Amino acid sequence: MQTLSKIVLVSIILPCAVHASPEPTALAERALNDFELTKAAQYADQAIEQNGYSADALYLRARIEILQYRFDNAMALSRQCIDEFPQAAICFETLGEARSFAMVREDKLMRQVKLARRSQDDWLHAVELDSDNVRARIQLIRYYRLVPWILGGSKRKAREQAEAITRIDADRSAEAYGMMNFYEKDWKGAIKHLAVAVEQHPEDGELRYHLARARGERGNLEQAVSELTEIVASNPEFWEAWFHLGIWCVEADADHETCFSALETYVNGAVDSGEKRLANAYYAMGKLREQRGELDLALVAYENALVAKHGHNESRDGAERLRAVLGES
Repeated sequence: MQTLSKIVLVSIILPCAVHASPEPTALAERALNDFELTKAAQYADQAIEQNGYSADALYLRARIEILQYRFDNAMALSRQCIDEFPQAAICFETLGEARSFAMVREDKLMRQVKLARRSQDDWLHAVELDSDNVRARIQLIRYYRLVPWILGGSKRKAREQAEAITRIDADRSAEAYGMMNFYEKDWKGAIKHLAVAVEQHPEDGELRYHLARARGERGNLEQAVSELTEIVASNPEFWEAWFHLGIWCVEADADHETCFSALETYVNGAVDSGEKRLANAYYAMGKLREQRGELDLALVAYENALVAKHGHNESRDGAERLRAVLGES
């Protein structure tokens, strides 16, 4: 009788375990990896609502804000994460990343320097707390190859981080060296290593994006456009991929509808991406409209670029040219 009771109890419990829904935090991470940012934010907020604040939920929320170009929000969330979980390396990782991108938008030199140095300190502290934090080490590689030596830029330091990643996880060695080549603008080397990394991790949209970027920067626009088209199909809110797809699509004189759709998706979705990026996207839309003989719509696109960034010279020239043509007709 006791055995029968156990069998009945197990038969009740097992189906529940098999069909249990993943935790909201796991769902948020999955959606974030697929660049479904709206869905990821909903799951992260659900996790916070159900379980309260955790380092993982705040980290995911901060990363989502970074990918939406809302760097001040990302810094605030990262600081909250640090205040509540001071030993969580991931909190420092996102704070450094948010600061580094905020630095690019900063106009004042001293503020740029301050943000750069603090971002480096954040990442160094992240790997001090968790030496296996590969993502923080990748960010350090980016930092060491992009900033001048006076701010700590160093090929040797970048290589040290790549070597550390290889020791931590040999499967990510190609990614580490590929990203180092990428930030050095050694496109040939980046393609060589990132192609291996993508073969190892074909589900990683971010790796595939950097490989496509390297191909495009090296001049292979047709292949870059093809690969970026595949990436955005499975990563619908990957705004950087949409931007380069649209820009390079126009440069490659690819299918006009594909180009325009990519640019329109970008300007409608990446509203916080910064004045220069939006202006460049609207300018490309204007060029495309002009090529198609849609001069009225081209003028609107150039004017939108000037609204985004008043001093966008190419758009100003295009608008003046079209006003003269349309005024004569």
